[in-house]
Amino acid sequence: MTSTRRKGLWQVSGTPLGYGVDFEQRLVVINHEANLVRDIFRRYLAVETMPEMMGWLAHQQIKTKKWITRDGKPRGGQGTDRSTLYRILNNKMYIGEAMLDGEWHSGIYPPIVDLDLWRSVHDKLAQRARRKGIPNQGRAVGDFPLLGKLFWHDGREYTAFESSPRGKKYCRYYIGPATSHEKAARQPPFTFSTDEIHQLVIHFLRTQFRDSNASLRALMQRAGSDSRLNDSGYGRR
Repeated sequence: MTSTRRKGLWQVSGTPLGYGVDFEQRLVVINHEANLVRDIFRRYLAVETMPEMMGWLAHQQIKTKKWITRDGKPRGGQGTDRSTLYRILNNKMYIGEAMLDGEWHSGIYPPIVDLDLWRSVHDKLAQRARRKGIPNQGRAVGDFPLLGKLFWHDGREYTAFESSPRGKKYCRYYIGPATSHEKAARQPPFTFSTDEIHQLVIHFLRTQFRDSNASLRALMQRAGSDSRLNDSGYGRR
């Protein structure tokens, strides 16, 4: 499966909305479906509430993609519910990426959604999750321990993104908060994989805590504490 995906081939039944398969088993863009996918992304940015979004999907009579299984059974053709909507909005195939050996790789499939639109939608998804006061898609706090603590140099807060599961694996990122000017100049803040930045923070903390007395003293001073360190390195009043 990995070998065929590296070549951009598609060997499973059914394709995501927006794509078809040519005679070489390569994914190709189906224009009228791709336009529909982009409309869904743009509409999500435009609406204020999820009921408004779901009402638009129902009014447009947008259905899940129809396909035939290998044994000839028809599938798809149902109405688009919230789960289907979130699968569309989180499908990284739409920006040309494929899951290979547990990691997302770009430039594999023909993209349908441009990266600026993708980032804008996922900024809104993350903001909506924070407003509700719950992690998006059942996200565990331990998966994004730096959420709410990671900022760009000018104070703008990073958001979090988690891919749809591939087996038991997820790809998780901290997404940089980009302005419209930065997007136009194609110079948005950096996006970090959680594995990458968590290891950097862990390494930094380990380095700092090698000298526990100095670290505790600095923490107490920063907190404005009147505590003093005893000989064992622990604070006392």
